Amino acid sequence: MGTIIKIDRSCPFDPIFFEGFGEGWIMGEEDVLSLQLFEIDPAEISLETCFKNKEKIISGNERVKRLKELSYIRLDIGIFRTFWENKILIPKRWKKKENGRTLFASFDGTEFYGPDGYVYTVCLFWSGKWRWSYSRLDGPRGYSNDPSAVLINKV
Repeated sequence: MGTIIKIDRSCPFDPIFFEGFGEGWIMGEEDVLSLQLFEIDPAEISLETCFKNKEKIISGNERVKRLKELSYIRLDIGIFRTFWENKILIPKRWKKKENGRTLFASFDGTEFYGPDGYVYTVCLFWSGKWRWSYSRLDGPRGYSNDPSAVLINKV
C-alpha cells in the first residue's frame, strides 16, 4: 500500500476553463465507478493496453470497449486533474520509456467532444517535465507506451 491521495470532486471539471481546451469542448461519457472515487493509491493504478494475441495497435474505442468488458475502472478527468495540479503525486514509473518510446498514460474514464465533433480522452506524459495532451478515440492506440490508467474493480 502506497500513499493515499484525495480526489477533490467539489469543483466539477469544465474544459472551457482548462488551459489547452477552451471553447467548443464538451464533456461526454464518464466512468461512473471512477467518479465515486474520493481517494486513490497511485501504487494500485495499472497501465493496460488490452492487446490480444500479437496486436500492437487497436483503436481507442476498441480499447475502451475491452476495458469495460474486463470491468476495469477507467480513471477520469478528476483524477487526471489531481495529478496535473500536484505533479509530485504522479507515479515516477510513468516517466520511464517503453521500448524507447515516451509513455502516454491515458485517462479514458472521461470522454470529450471536441469542436471538430470527434471524441477525445486526455493523457499525461513526461518530456523533461510533465505535459498533457488529448487524442481521438477513433485513432490508434499503439504499442506498450500508450496504455490506459485503470484500477481493478474489486467489487
